[in-house]
Amino acid sequence: MPVEVTCHHCGERFSKPTKEYNQGQKRGGRHFCNRACFNQSRRRTVRLECLECGTDVERAPSMVLSKVFCGRPCATSYNNRQKPKRVAAVLPPCSACDQPVTTRRRKFCGACWDARKLGQLTLGALVRRRRSRSAARRSIADHARRVFLRDHPDPFCAVCGYKKHVETAHRKEVAQFNDDALVSEINDPANLIGLCPTHHWEFDHNMLDEPADLLRPEVGVVGLEPTVHGTKNRCLTSLATPL
Repeated sequence: MPVEVTCHHCGERFSKPTKEYNQGQKRGGRHFCNRACFNQSRRRTVRLECLECGTDVERAPSMVLSKVFCGRPCATSYNNRQKPKRVAAVLPPCSACDQPVTTRRRKFCGACWDARKLGQLTLGALVRRRRSRSAARRSIADHARRVFLRDHPDPFCAVCGYKKHVETAHRKEVAQFNDDALVSEINDPANLIGLCPTHHWEFDHNMLDEPADLLRPEVGVVGLEPTVHGTKNRCLTSLATPL
């Protein structure tokens, strides 16, 4: 005959067979209406208060820490208020180009440091380090472009004013320097000139028809302003407009 009992967890009344009722009485007299109530009754929880919003939070005894929060947003808000983020340090500018450096201990940026370090080598030492003269020439060309762009951030061709693609040329060829010459001497700003690809090729092959005073140490031409032409080939016949 079924027996009416009360659930020990939720308090609801339910019918239970006499055999199961007697077994429950032998185990302590606690009866449950289903497995979920039985499992919930075995869980031990502690009711605490969220440190940020004050909401009641239930935690198992093993999960109780010194700080309890109802969720990650409350934990983030509380911790950011207690420990604000450090303001990024203002790094000093480069001593050569005024660009920011990467660390406080550095006085030069990466480009200027490489330029100064490479500039202290002689041509012969650079060839031995690169193990071939062609590799050394590529390093000299890269170093020359960094030096040229540092002094002329908006370069243009010294002959025609073309500025979409400007290459760095040496007034005195690299082959004319001895192995004892420093790279900084080869890539001295007075020895560098900005030319478009067409005029660079003509300059290297002694075919440039422009007057010699156009290739003076200063980049650019007095009386000419930088222009941007549609194609590279037009640079042969199209000169900048006189001021």
